[in-house]
Amino acid sequence: MPAIARRTRDPADRFSYLVHHCEGEAAQAIRRCSVMEPEEGYAGALLIVERRFGDLHIIATTSIEELTEGPTLKADDHKALISLADDMMICSATLKQLQYPNDLDSCRNIGAIVARLSTTMQTEWFNLEAKSFKFKHDPTFDKLANFISDKVDAAAAQTVYTVGPSYMRPQSNPVRLQPTHIPLYKAAFLTTQIGNSRSGQVRLPVNCAQCGSSHYLDQCPEFV
Repeated sequence: MPAIARRTRDPADRFSYLVHHCEGEAAQAIRRCSVMEPEEGYAGALLIVERRFGDLHIIATTSIEELTEGPTLKADDHKALISLADDMMICSATLKQLQYPNDLDSCRNIGAIVARLSTTMQTEWFNLEAKSFKFKHDPTFDKLANFISDKVDAAAAQTVYTVGPSYMRPQSNPVRLQPTHIPLYKAAFLTTQIGNSRSGQVRLPVNCAQCGSSHYLDQCPEFV
């Protein structure tokens, strides 16, 4: 089970989120519930807020506005996307506890959150929901939160398993033979030596490169 799923069902986290959205006297009043067991303290804090400080709908509205109002998040800003997915999960748990689940799945709220995503992520979300529309399934707040969380996990996995240039096998460079320039008279001598080295009894004829006679080039009267 993902860590975020466990955390959103934790009454202690819900209590912390409730304190975060209260100010002044309200925050001081519900902090007294922190000495109680988490589940009991969270339920007691909700009762205090409702009795002493007005309608819980204000808390629900404030929770959603913090998600719908904000800057556009870049696709590679993993920290901001993780924070958004976590806040959405906690907001979902809080509003369900406040019995305002319908506020979560409104098209306006979902659309406002999607508008904060990058163009690439928006396109992927719309393509995903287009398939759901065929089966008459409306998009949900929780589904969008899971979508954002999955995209962050996929990006993290890609970073881990992507092979960089330093890990790629280097290409072997072919060795090019340098041309050897041998003077003509040395070429004739070399030819003779090769023949003698391969067989002690076979002697290759020597032809002068200058006049074509059977002597070395340096012995040719025309060359000298």
